[in-house]
Amino acid sequence: MADFRMIENGFVGGQRGTLFHSPDFFHLHLKGQGSYFEWMSGTRVVACVHFTELEDGVWRSPARGTFAGYAFEADLDIESFFDFHAAVCSQLKLKGAKSIEVLLPPMAHDNLAFANQLYMLRSDGFKMVQCNLNHSILVDKEPLAEKMSYGNQKRLRKCTREGLIAERLPISALTGVYETLAANRSSKGHVMSMTL
Repeated sequence: MADFRMIENGFVGGQRGTLFHSPDFFHLHLKGQGSYFEWMSGTRVVACVHFTELEDGVWRSPARGTFAGYAFEADLDIESFFDFHAAVCSQLKLKGAKSIEVLLPPMAHDNLAFANQLYMLRSDGFKMVQCNLNHSILVDKEPLAEKMSYGNQKRLRKCTREGLIAERLPISALTGVYETLAANRSSKGHVMSMTL
């Protein structure tokens, strides 16, 4: 049986999970008090989660963004995962947490990881207070258009006729992309939540 220990704000493991689990994302939205927890097995980080205090006693993962919650190695046994969660909750309560909120990733990203997190949180008394639709589609050999509804196929044909293309842009195009997104949001009466 492996020995585990928790590190707080050590940022040992670097990128784990998705962008929303990264130390950079955590720091981007950190206003006030926050903690980035890593679960260590020897010198290896096997799980991480971050929480930020949004208001007095209310801690959430993530502070902003679509989701975060726990990122963990597939070989982490469920008991050790529960131990990590218990250690995190204990540390947050020492910091004055009265409420702990976790925004889970969509189930389609990783069925097993989602199921394990949901099971753990429900077993610990967490309640689901919101549920969002997941908009995902399997990428495989079947052409995208064949998976679309008739109305979306019409929109796709129109985009093709008008020369619209989707492509990966180099980082040198970031400013232009940001300005386009900002102008679009502004035209709808919204502001960008992230700076360039």
